[in-house]
Amino acid sequence: MHYSSVLFILKVLTVLPVRLVCSVWNIWIHHHRFLNGNILLKAFMRLAFDLTNEFTCHDILNPLFDWCTDVICEPLETIEDEEDNEHLQIKFRWYVRPKDFDPERDPVLIYFHGGGFAVKLTPISILFLRNLKKVFPKMVIIISDYTVSDMLNDKKASHRYPMQILESIALYNYVTESIGCKRVIMSGDSAGGNLVAEVLLHLSRNDLKLPHKAILISPWLNPSKIDGHETSTEILDCLSYKALKRFSEAYIPFQYDNREAPLNVECDFDKNNWNIIINETKLFVTYGQDEILRPQIQRFISRLKEMNPSNIYIQGDEKGGHIEPLLSCNFNVELWSKQPTIKGILEFLMS
Repeated sequence: MHYSSVLFILKVLTVLPVRLVCSVWNIWIHHHRFLNGNILLKAFMRLAFDLTNEFTCHDILNPLFDWCTDVICEPLETIEDEEDNEHLQIKFRWYVRPKDFDPERDPVLIYFHGGGFAVKLTPISILFLRNLKKVFPKMVIIISDYTVSDMLNDKKASHRYPMQILESIALYNYVTESIGCKRVIMSGDSAGGNLVAEVLLHLSRNDLKLPHKAILISPWLNPSKIDGHETSTEILDCLSYKALKRFSEAYIPFQYDNREAPLNVECDFDKNNWNIIINETKLFVTYGQDEILRPQIQRFISRLKEMNPSNIYIQGDEKGGHIEPLLSCNFNVELWSKQPTIKGILEFLMS
C-alpha cells in the first residue's frame, strides 16, 4: 500500500469528522434542511472522496468493494468477445437467476453501476438490487463488472473510453443473442447511466434490436464537460465538481478528438437516433433537484420531449441529490417501495 493511501485513512479519521460537522452546519443554517441520515450520507460521500488521491481507488476502495461484492453476490463469470476489432473479456454476475428462468418470457435487468467509471460496484447498489429482487422475484438481474479507469496507471488506454462502452455492448449482445433474452431492461446510475445511453445509441446506429425498457438514474451524460455554474447546490449533493474533474481526466483518452467519436450524450445530442430509440424503448429518467448534474440532465430531457413524450417517463426528486434512489437505503422493502424516489421506478418496471 502506498503511503498516500495510509494518509487518506488518517484524513478520514481526523480531517473528515471536522469537515463533516462544518458542512452539516452550513446546510442547516444556509439551506434550512432538516438534518437526517440522508443528508449526512451525502455530505460524507462528497467530503470523503474529496480527500482521495490517485492511489485511493486502487489500494483501498475498489479492493474493499470487490471483497464485499464477492461475499454477497454470485462469482464473476467471464466471456470472450470482440467489438470494433478489440478483444474483450466481459465480466458479469448473475445476481438473480430463478431455477425456472425462461429467456423468452421473463424480464431480464442488466445493471451498470456508477462511480465515475473509476469505482467498482458499491454496497448501496447491491442493497438497491436486493430490494428490487424482493419486489420482482421473477426478474433476472445481471450485474456488469466493466473495466474501471485506473487513476494510478492513467496511461493505460485499455482502462479508458471507449473500453467501458465496448464491454457494455458486448454484454448486451451476449444476453440478447447467446442467452436469447427477449424482455431486456437496461438500467444504470451516474456513469452507468452514461453506458446505458451509449449502448442504446450504438444499437440504433447499427439497426440492432433495442431493449424493451431503459432506466437512467442521474446519468452522467457529458463526461468531458462540467456545468460549473450550479455551484450553489454542490454542498447538498453527494458528488463534487472536484470529483467529476478527476473522474473525467481518468476516463477520457489522451489526445482525444471529440469530432471523431463524440462522448457527450447531451452536448453531442444525436436527434435522429434518439428519435428511433424512444419510439422502440420505454425510457425512464430520474434526477435530483439538488444534484450538480441537473442542468445537463434537464437539457437532455427537454430534447427528448420534443420528439415522443409519450414514451418518456421523468422523475425529478425535490430536494433529491445525485443517485437519490440508491441513497434511499432501507432494508424494509415495504417502506422502501413507498418512497417517492423509488415508487416511480417500480411503477415503470410494472408497466
